[in-house]
Amino acid sequence: MTADRADMKSPNDELSAALAELIRPLDQPQLEKLTHESIGEHRRLLEIAETAYSAWMAAKQSGGDNAADFHQAYVRAMLNNRAQMAVVAALVDGLGHVPNVPGAGVSEPFPDVR
Repeated sequence: MTADRADMKSPNDELSAALAELIRPLDQPQLEKLTHESIGEHRRLLEIAETAYSAWMAAKQSGGDNAADFHQAYVRAMLNNRAQMAVVAALVDGLGHVPNVPGAGVSEPFPDVR
């Protein structure tokens, strides 16, 4: 017997459901704090991925034997970053808005023009 495609859940749906279940019991202050922390972690992981990408490109251009190692480090960094993005998305959904989380080196999308 074959399962109907409409009845099958994708891994993304299952992850979203699992994250929503973890987030559901949190009160607003807990959710706000966790969202801020998760956005900070996402930014940290993004910096690591950008550094890994730069190292990979430099090794590739120089023809170094270690380009494959740098590529693997970049892929690992991007996987970690993508996983963290799923956490941030679930927390933002639970919070109901994207909080303003200032951070070093992060530009604000809309500068204050007053």
